[in-house]
Amino acid sequence: MKESYSLTEVYSYLRSFHLSESLYTIGAINSALKYGGDSYFKDNIPEHITYWLDRFGNKQVSNFEMLLQTSRMARLLLLSGASDYRSKMLMLGTQEFQTAFNMIGRLSEPEIEKQFENEQTVSSFFGRMSSWQFPLQSDRLIPLGRAYLLFIEIPKRLNQEYDYDLKMREFFDIGVLEYLNCGYALWQTTNGTLDYRVKVELEPLKSIVTSSNLEKMVTLVTGNHSQYRLLIRGDNWKDSDPYKDLYALDPFLKIPALAVKNSTKLRTDSFVVPQPKYLLDKISTGIFYLLADREQQAAIKENVEHKKNSFRNSFGEVYREYVKMQLQQAKMPAVLVDLDTEFENTTKKKIPDFALLCGDICILFEVKTSILKVQARTYFEPDQLKKEVEEGSLPKALQQLYSFKQAILNKGLSDKRFDGINIVICLLVCYEDIFVLNSTLLPILKEKYPEMSENLQLTCISDIDAIGYGLANNINLGKLLVQKICSKIKNSYMVAIEVESEIGRGNDLLKASFKRFIEQLGVKMS
Repeated sequence: MKESYSLTEVYSYLRSFHLSESLYTIGAINSALKYGGDSYFKDNIPEHITYWLDRFGNKQVSNFEMLLQTSRMARLLLLSGASDYRSKMLMLGTQEFQTAFNMIGRLSEPEIEKQFENEQTVSSFFGRMSSWQFPLQSDRLIPLGRAYLLFIEIPKRLNQEYDYDLKMREFFDIGVLEYLNCGYALWQTTNGTLDYRVKVELEPLKSIVTSSNLEKMVTLVTGNHSQYRLLIRGDNWKDSDPYKDLYALDPFLKIPALAVKNSTKLRTDSFVVPQPKYLLDKISTGIFYLLADREQQAAIKENVEHKKNSFRNSFGEVYREYVKMQLQQAKMPAVLVDLDTEFENTTKKKIPDFALLCGDICILFEVKTSILKVQARTYFEPDQLKKEVEEGSLPKALQQLYSFKQAILNKGLSDKRFDGINIVICLLVCYEDIFVLNSTLLPILKEKYPEMSENLQLTCISDIDAIGYGLANNINLGKLLVQKICSKIKNSYMVAIEVESEIGRGNDLLKASFKRFIEQLGVKMS
C-alpha cells in the first residue's frame, strides 16, 4: 500500500465497480450507523454488514471515520466513471473494499495542497473540509427538532401572511406536516435503499403517510447519476476537475437518493441512499431550500428583476423568533432585551435584534438569514470572501452593531439597564451552518473594518443552539465570550466549541420540539 494516491489513481480503481450496487453497500453501512454515536442497529440491514460490525466494528475504525470515508467513497465512485454496467460490486469485508477505503484515506492532490501557503489559505482549506465533515457529526434529533419549530410551530405563532403549508402544497402538492412525516418514515426505514412502499401501522399516520404522499416525496429527494455529476462539474461533467471534485458542495444535499439504472441485485425502480444523514437534512431543514429556490424561480419566470423573495423575507422573521426562543432560556441574573420591541419608538435607525446583559457585559445579536453566497461558503476563497465583505450585506450589519455598541459605551441610551455596561460584544448570526466563519471571514473583516470588528464574533444556527443550551444551564456567556475573544487561538473557533467544552452538547428546546413532533405521530416519549 502506497503512502498516498492521486485522484486519477483512485478513479482508475473505483471505475471498475458496479455503481449502484456499490453505492448500496455504502448506504447499508451508513444506515446501520445512521443514529450516530458508537453503537449501530441491525433492523433490516443486510446480514453480511451486521456480521462485519459484530466481528470487527469500530475495532478497526471508529464509526465516525467509517461515515466520513464511505461518504467520500460514494462521491468519488460517482465521479470516477463507474456505471451500472460493470460486473463487480464493492462489498464490506472484502480486500477490494479495504483497498478502496485505504486509497481514499490516503488521497492527496499536491497541485491543490501546495496552494496552502499562508494562514488564510489554510483556513480556507479547513472551511471546505468542514462543510462535509461537521454535518455528519451532528445529533440526529436536531434537524427534525429545528424543522418542527421553524416550519410549523413558529410560523403559526407569528401568523404571517406567507403561509408555509399553503406554499408547499402550491409548489409541491404536499403540506409541511406530510413532508416531515413522510420524510421521517423514509429515513427510518432506509437500509441502503429508499423504501417508498412503507407499511404504516400507526393510526394517526395512515391519512398522512399515504402512497400518494410518499410518491411526491420520492420526486423531491431523488435524482440520477448524471445529475449528481452535473451539479459538481457543470456542463463538462464528463471531465474531472480535481478542485470541484474534492470541494464542491455535495449534491447529496439536493438529491440524497439516486435511481438505479441497471442491476441484477437491485430493483430497477429502486433508489440507493449512500448517506442517510443527507436524506435526514433534505427531509427536515431542507424545506428552507425548497421554498427559497422555488420562489426565486418564480421571480425569474415573471421576469421581475428586483422582486424580493417572499419566502426569505418571511423566514427572516421566523429565524429571528427562533434565535429569541434560544436566548430566552437565559436564567437570572442574565437579562434578555428584545431591542426591536423595546426600542422601536426611541430611534429611527436600524438597530440590532437583541441584547443579553450579563453583569457589566452586554452581548448584541444581529440576526441575518444569510451572510455569504453559496460560492463563498463552499470554497472559502480569500478573494471571494473579500468581495462579500465589500459588496454584500455585511458592512450594514456591522454598522448597526457598532453604532448601538457605541451608544451603550457612551451612555447614550435612556434605558437604565445599560448604565453599568463596560464591555460590549457583538455577535452576527446567520442561518446556514458555516462552521469556520471566525477563522476564514473574521480576519478579513478585521483588516477592512478594524473598529467595527472589535469584540466581534460570527455565528451560525449551531452556535445559537449551543448558546441556548449554555444559557439554560446557567453559564456566564459574557465571561466565556470575553475569554474566547482575548485568546489568540480560541478567537477563531466556533462559539459552539467553547460552550460545549463547558457543558457538553445538547439543547432541551430542540429535544422538546422533537418530542412534540414524535407525539403527534401517536407515539408517546418518556
